[in-house]
Amino acid sequence: MCKKCIDRCTREISTLCPRRRVASAWYDKCRLRYSDHNFSSTVDYSNKYVSGSNEYITDPDRFYMKLVQMMNELASAAASDPSRFATKAVDVNGTSKIFGLVQCTPTLSRGNCYRCLQQQISELRVCCDGKVGGRILGGDCNLRHELYQFYDSRRTLPSTISAPSRTKGWRIKATILAVTISLLTAFAIICMLGYALYWWKRLGKDNQANSSELPVIDLQIIQTATNNFSDANKLGQGGFGPVYKGTLPDGKIVAVKRLGRNSGQGMEEFKNEVKLIVKLQHRNLVRLWGCCLEKDEKLLVYEYMPNTSLDALLFDPAKRGELGWQRRLHIINGIARGLVYLHEDSRLRIIHRDLKASNVLLDHEMNAKISDFGLARIFGGDETEANTSRVVGTYGYMAPEYAMAGLFSVKSDVYSFGVLLLEILSGKRTSSCYFSGHLSGLHTLAWSLWSEDRGLELLDPVIAESCSPVEASRCIHIGLLCVQEDPADRPTMSTVVLMLGSETMSLPNPRQPGFCAGKVIPEPHRLSWASAAYSVNEVTISDVEPR
Repeated sequence: MCKKCIDRCTREISTLCPRRRVASAWYDKCRLRYSDHNFSSTVDYSNKYVSGSNEYITDPDRFYMKLVQMMNELASAAASDPSRFATKAVDVNGTSKIFGLVQCTPTLSRGNCYRCLQQQISELRVCCDGKVGGRILGGDCNLRHELYQFYDSRRTLPSTISAPSRTKGWRIKATILAVTISLLTAFAIICMLGYALYWWKRLGKDNQANSSELPVIDLQIIQTATNNFSDANKLGQGGFGPVYKGTLPDGKIVAVKRLGRNSGQGMEEFKNEVKLIVKLQHRNLVRLWGCCLEKDEKLLVYEYMPNTSLDALLFDPAKRGELGWQRRLHIINGIARGLVYLHEDSRLRIIHRDLKASNVLLDHEMNAKISDFGLARIFGGDETEANTSRVVGTYGYMAPEYAMAGLFSVKSDVYSFGVLLLEILSGKRTSSCYFSGHLSGLHTLAWSLWSEDRGLELLDPVIAESCSPVEASRCIHIGLLCVQEDPADRPTMSTVVLMLGSETMSLPNPRQPGFCAGKVIPEPHRLSWASAAYSVNEVTISDVEPR
């Protein structure tokens, strides 16, 4: 069956992809791929969605939760199996089952296989939401789910492939082959060690931040790409330094983050950002292409986002009109899915700790991508929360338990997301509201309006006429659930995604939001708007007054 499929592929590929230097063809039982470059040394995260059915299920939220749980288990099983293949079936509602299959290219490492499959699992909502079956075909991995058994349950995976007969000649040839492979492998390892040692000596110990999967780009190349960091190429100024647009020799357009020598982000944050982001692959996270550590320069090279950051559009009266209601909903959902990946679906549990509008970038299709992982923290094992004496982040977005006691968890990011959600809906900065003589957060105003059944007055006038009142009211409701004072009352981000995607899912009543630690403003004693949003590296708070 395998041979028949490959033979068919071989016959048809030239007709299906005439005169192409790179091509892939997927069939039910096999796949053929060729290219004019070596793709075995890289991981291809690009995906092709193939919906297996136009039928929809009656309870999509329950189905999706079961599906993702099953696929996560399959990803772990396939990554651990030498064949890089796994199947499973789970009950949905007692009367039907979901059958799942995942597979990686056998040449992938265990880690790359798992990351590739996790990337595809995160796309299930996009390709197959509510459908009884679906497929995602990728460059190096693929997955499929159906409500019927589409694979052969009798399939077995032999640990070795035996020849029909073990003659003396065959054993001699096998021995020669084994010795040859061993020698070639040893030679390759020596070459790789020599190459690694060369780069270690060249870049010094500061380059420990670099992952073996992250290219190191010469400073001269980056200087040429950015016209020597000219003002004409400057895209903006971040909390830790300027960002420049650049064009690499291969024509790829990038954004170069240049960390100033006196910036708040030191070597620790630089290493942290490189270490984290190179391991994360998701459509709603910005991608890091490379880095550079030369001549006291600390440079990070990212994919270029032509629509810059969310705050550049959202808080600009001349540009906020580009963010219509549907586009804002799309951005909100993208941010939420990116956080779900960080908190639950990636092989690491990541707490971002500085989620805000300026750290959300927009690509050419206005897809939201979370950026700036310099302050992020990894949680290991069963760890769910941590405490720090060094509070970092941005005023207005910090959860009260973090700002006051240094306690952070995934619920801290949920709080920041809730604030950001209210900003997107209102078009106003959270730290720009003076209410009753105090510098209050946007969530204080939202709660006040919500309590008086005037929640829709919070909306940005740009979208007030075009939005669905029901959808807008639901989004405000979700935002208030995220900014509740007690972290235990806040939903997880996976629950938030379900809330945003369902019109019928009932929502609990929100409790009073967490207070915003701000200083007293003696006058004026009225509601007004300012325009301040400050990033801080270390925060010491005193003279705090609760509402």
